[in-house]
Amino acid sequence: MDRHNAEILALKALSWAATEQGTLPRFVAHSGVALDDLRRQAGDPEFLAALLDFLLTDDSLTKSFCEEMGLEPHQLHRARAQLPGGRQE
Repeated sequence: MDRHNAEILALKALSWAATEQGTLPRFVAHSGVALDDLRRQAGDPEFLAALLDFLLTDDSLTKSFCEEMGLEPHQLHRARAQLPGGRQE
């Protein structure tokens, strides 16, 4: 997976988190980002990396997101590796 596709996947994860009961507020509390800033930061690769980190720290979130998107968890890990702070493959 390249960086562009990793960013697209992370944007899908943001959209998914916004529709999942309680997930977005948990991410906001975890990251410290203000709800008003979500839209502005959505294009920031570091923000997207933080969102994937958040999803990957909770097995139930990882599983739910991957099932919804038809992905295997390793694909989410590969996407994270392509974003800032990740282990580039």
